Amino acid sequence: MSKEYSQGTGAPGMLRMRSLLYLVLLGCASSLLLNGLASLFQLPQLDAGYQRAQESLYAVPLWQGLLYYGLLFPIGEELVFRGI
Repeated sequence: MSKEYSQGTGAPGMLRMRSLLYLVLLGCASSLLLNGLASLFQLPQLDAGYQRAQESLYAVPLWQGLLYYGLLFPIGEELVFRGI
């Protein structure tokens, strides 16, 4: 096996671990930036629907929120919309 292939640089369509880490960090940074801007301009306070959703989403304990919103809901979404 060639050195490039074993490091993930020679296989087409494969992301190297460093690239994947950068993508995750970029996603987290973008989320924080956009949420900060929305709060800075007080956009959530302008929408009553958002306020109701925010109250129900933040009513659960942190561990439940991570489990539901980070794991179970994405799996459910894939099952419903893609039928995987």
